[in-house]
Amino acid sequence: ALEPRRVLQSLIERTLQLQLAKQRAITAEPSEIDGTLKDRMRRLGFTSEETFTQELLKGGYPSLDTYRNELRNQIIIFKFIDREIRSKIVIRDEEVQDYYETHRHEFRRPPETRLSRFFFEVPKGTDPAVVEAIRAKVEATLSQLKSGADFSELAKNLSQGPEALHGGDLGYFRPGDLSP
Repeated sequence: ALEPRRVLQSLIERTLQLQLAKQRAITAEPSEIDGTLKDRMRRLGFTSEETFTQELLKGGYPSLDTYRNELRNQIIIFKFIDREIRSKIVIRDEEVQDYYETHRHEFRRPPETRLSRFFFEVPKGTDPAVVEAIRAKVEATLSQLKSGADFSELAKNLSQGPEALHGGDLGYFRPGDLSP
C-alpha cells in the first residue's frame, strides 16, 4: 500500500510542477493529447475509442475527458522537466572518464567465450557405411568453413542439434562453466 505521506508529497510536487509550467507558458496542444491517447490505446490493444472509454469507466475514471485532462497534465509536466531540468544537465566527457576510472571495478566482468557448434547424430549401432557417409559430410562442412562459408548459415542448414535453429549458437560461457 502507498504511504499517505508519499502520496501527499507526490501530489504537492505535481501541483508545483504544473504551476511552474503555467508560469513559463508550457502547454499541451490538442494534437499532442490526441496522439498520446491513440498511442496508449494502441499499446493497450484497443481499436476503438468507445471500448477504451468503457474500460476507463470500469477503472474508475469518470469520463474520457477526465483521462484526456490527465494526459494533458502528464505532457505538460514532461515538457517542463525536459525544458527546465534535462536541458540544463551537461555531463562532460572528462566527468564520464573520471567516473569510469574511479569505479572501474564495477565495470569488470569475467571473460566470456561464445560457443557455437554443429551436431551430426550418429546413433549407437549405426551401420559403418552410414557412419562413413556422416564423416564425409562433416569433412565437407569443415572444408566449406575453411573456405570462408558462414558458420551460422551452415549450422542452420546442416546441423541436427536443437541449436541449429539459432545457427549453432550455444551462448556465452565463462571459464569453469563447462566441465572438461
